[in-house]
Amino acid sequence: METVRDQPLAYRIDVAAQVTGLGRTTLYEEIKAGQLRATKVRGRTIILRSDLEAYLNRCAAGEVA
Repeated sequence: METVRDQPLAYRIDVAAQVTGLGRTTLYEEIKAGQLRATKVRGRTIILRSDLEAYLNRCAAGEVA
């Protein structure tokens, strides 16, 4: 059984694209548009799992165009 400890706290863009099925370009566009929060750590863009989940929930609710 998978627990919260087994899940990563943050994703690199390429991994976020894999787990969501969205393209890298789409993710970068959503970040640029302010729809998806991301941060830089040592030059690498990462998305917190909680921010990715919140974004996907807003998409499902029709709040993101």
